[in-house]
Amino acid sequence: MLFERLNEDTLVHIGEHLTNKEHLALHLVAPSWANLFGPTFPRHLSLSKRHLKSTPLAAALRAYGSRLAHLRALTLANTDATHADVAVLCDALPNLRDIDLSGCDALHDASLALLGEAYPGLRSLSLAGCRDVSHVGLEVLLARATAIETLNVSWCDVTDRGLVPLGALADSLTSLDLSGCAALTDRGVSALLRRCPRLQRLLLEGCRELSGWALALPESAQLCQLSLSGASLVTNAGVGALARACGSLTALTLRQCCVISDAALFALAHYCPNLVELDISRSGSVTDRGVVGLALGCGRLEALQLEGHTEVTDVGLRALAEHCGRLRRLNLWVCNDVTDAGLVALATACGELRAVDVRLCTKVSDSTVFALPAPCPPLEALRAERAGSLSDTALHLLASRCPRLELLDLGMQADMISDTTLYSLAESCPRLAHLIVAGCMNLTDA
Repeated sequence: MLFERLNEDTLVHIGEHLTNKEHLALHLVAPSWANLFGPTFPRHLSLSKRHLKSTPLAAALRAYGSRLAHLRALTLANTDATHADVAVLCDALPNLRDIDLSGCDALHDASLALLGEAYPGLRSLSLAGCRDVSHVGLEVLLARATAIETLNVSWCDVTDRGLVPLGALADSLTSLDLSGCAALTDRGVSALLRRCPRLQRLLLEGCRELSGWALALPESAQLCQLSLSGASLVTNAGVGALARACGSLTALTLRQCCVISDAALFALAHYCPNLVELDISRSGSVTDRGVVGLALGCGRLEALQLEGHTEVTDVGLRALAEHCGRLRRLNLWVCNDVTDAGLVALATACGELRAVDVRLCTKVSDSTVFALPAPCPPLEALRAERAGSLSDTALHLLASRCPRLELLDLGMQADMISDTTLYSLAESCPRLAHLIVAGCMNLTDA
């Protein structure tokens, strides 16, 4: 049988595109399928509206439960699961350890009571977007499920009071997403960090009442990933305070923290030398001085988002080229004083550069493409919408030198691109999955 010749990864990929009825039918007739998803090989199962079609979710859960009772991980994101469905889930699949109920906004606090009762050994739970989940449900859930390591309650009705029950996870919780819980305050987050000293990943995007000082605690020292995107009260002083406390940070997002400036980057360079990913897009006023200081102190950077900082020029790019040779992803959208010279320096020095965004960088042209090393296999994504003129000649060269391209944005390149560009891309870039050519008027149906 054909299925007997396929490896496990291929079978799992096929399974992602089947309805629940097709999935169960194969389980009955194909030994390899039964082995992969059977009791001796528990796997992650993901159900969606596309998989379910007209089958009620409760019926699907019962069917899976009768054959895959030892399943350990289940995703029901955006399936509109109800409280009644959760009751069926708890009965049909009693051995789950990882559950994703993101976007199931019909769920409420009583649903969490069922989960806590059925799954005291739960390790991972996502309730993102379940707007009727509050501190009441968390209290009941965590009275029983005290081993959770990863918890996502983003965009739920969680306030400072809702953080109190998380103390039950003091010995287990390492990853917590509280994004969109806009009523949280510095006081509540500080108390959380004291209660949960094992936290390594904390996402607080859109928590507008936070200033950054909540992280200025000894208990923050273990944090590796932190996001304060959209926290409009974060200041340079707040960044300095959290940088001093969080010296182990490897990933930090300060996107749209609108009052920070170069001083914040100086603090990060001094106290957080292990930073690998930093997003400061559209955040206050960042100039070459800040980028140079960051490059000098954070030589391990692999991803840097500088979107919207029009005062960043080739001076900053040359500093990155000189000191951050590991750089893989760089976003310069709207950095319109960046030129070919700076990008050429980066392309020459950073041999692992995989994604570059130069949208609206109007001083970038063919010269950057001509400077790419031959070959340049790591490059996977290039966004150049409304950048300076890129010719057919340059794009033919790009196609031949960058065979791993998966995304290419050439939007609004007007009269410079023709059908021959597309032929070259089709022939040389077999992985290309996303091609944007809006406004390229010379292209034809041919």
